[in-house]
Amino acid sequence: LLGILKAIPECKKWILIGNSLGGWIAARATLALPELVVAYVGVGAAGLGALAHRHVIPPDREITIEDLKDFQARAYYRPRPIADWVWKKIVEKSRTGNGRAVMAAQKDSERLVDPELAGLGKIPTLLIAGEDDRIIEPNEAKAAREKIPGARLALLPKCGHLPQKECVLPLLGALDSFFGKLPL
Repeated sequence: LLGILKAIPECKKWILIGNSLGGWIAARATLALPELVVAYVGVGAAGLGALAHRHVIPPDREITIEDLKDFQARAYYRPRPIADWVWKKIVEKSRTGNGRAVMAAQKDSERLVDPELAGLGKIPTLLIAGEDDRIIEPNEAKAAREKIPGARLALLPKCGHLPQKECVLPLLGALDSFFGKLPL
């Protein structure tokens, strides 16, 4: 991500937005390139503090349909039914993709700690959390907001971990309100 941001010289101002692990990546990039990033938005962002990987499937075993169903139940306010053949396809795909390597590569020591979180306060920061997110619970965003000077927090009712899929209008409302106040 850092290479991409630097490689496009025509774009001198970036707003980084990330969901879940992408929120952690966007936060790290924001801290690494404060001269290019003019705002940060973390949506159900992982890695912003002391949260342990208590919801991650252990990397030392195969993912099962039951694991995926459990994840879906925690990720959505209102999970949709999925046919068994679809679950089987997802499990097959998980065995050939790089998701396991990405999960295994995450280290608690790489999480942003209090002094680093404060660094996000140097630019406009918005933290968004679904009130019914049981993957990265809203209390994580509330705690991170307390450690980031000037950060704003938007809690989305009846929304889980993926507001871009589940509650688009409230998400867009929070983004519109935030972007409308940016000094661009």
